[in-house]
Amino acid sequence: MTSLMLLVTILAESLAKTNNLPGLGWFVLLDIVIVCSSVAAILIVDHTRTFALERLRKRRNADIGTYTRFFLSNDAYRIIRVILFLISIIALVLNVILNWTSISGFVMGQVLTLCRKKKEPSMELTDEEVTAVKGVWLRAKTEDIGKKILQTLIEKRPKFAEYFGILCQSDKLDMNSLKESKEFHLQAHRIQNFLDTAVGSLGYCPVTSIYDMAHRIGQIHFYRGVNFGADNWLVFKRVTVDQVTKGVTSTQASQANLLEGTKEPEVDNHPLQDMQNPFSGENCLARLGWNKLMTVIVREMKRGFLEEAMRNCKEEADPTYVG
Repeated sequence: MTSLMLLVTILAESLAKTNNLPGLGWFVLLDIVIVCSSVAAILIVDHTRTFALERLRKRRNADIGTYTRFFLSNDAYRIIRVILFLISIIALVLNVILNWTSISGFVMGQVLTLCRKKKEPSMELTDEEVTAVKGVWLRAKTEDIGKKILQTLIEKRPKFAEYFGILCQSDKLDMNSLKESKEFHLQAHRIQNFLDTAVGSLGYCPVTSIYDMAHRIGQIHFYRGVNFGADNWLVFKRVTVDQVTKGVTSTQASQANLLEGTKEPEVDNHPLQDMQNPFSGENCLARLGWNKLMTVIVREMKRGFLEEAMRNCKEEADPTYVG
């Protein structure tokens, strides 16, 4: 038991020094040491008392003092065991108090993780959603969807023209002038080409390949100074989903109106008004699939941008830093 206690103590100290365990791991190891120490102390007292009693039996005529006789009595033995037990309990309680921050942080982290797992919808596309996403894209990419997405982005947020380096000859925003610029066509081609590659990968390549592409684009945005705000990422996602699936929802509505003999409603020209509800109007499989796809794409683009920004900050603070 003493050897086990010593080994556990050495293991705890080595792990604490090398920072291989978090605070909670150190707390658990310290509890093990306390329990082992208490058990070892009780065993030592027990064996010492047994050894002393055996010696006294052999020396029957030996004269022992009052204190020795008391410490070898059953009552004293019980008192000593109770004291050792109380000491171990007090040590465990003190350990909990001193490490309460680590314990509470660990417990809260586990609770939040479980809550997120229950509440967050899955971003994995089903086979039906993949089929719907591809079907919508086959129609959209024949209609210069890249230009439509970029034009809508600039109309909603004129700052996007500056982000992408699209110059206008006049000070006022002139879409006709912008659409004739070389930079506009180049950026529209990049957007459509990336989405075409991402959709084409679905079902054939691991989904991580799409994550990697989006992550790399986020890194490129950092080096080119394309610094989107948090709300602009959401605008890009919503505009892409709305523009790609606009034909599907409007076509379905037209067919329903023809059957009912009612007038065809006007196409919603303000798809971003319900910005606060990320699933508004997504009553078709294609729209739901595109929302999932763009959610993970935007997430990875943001992660690539922020990781590259953090790495450069560390390099500026410490020139010897190697990421």
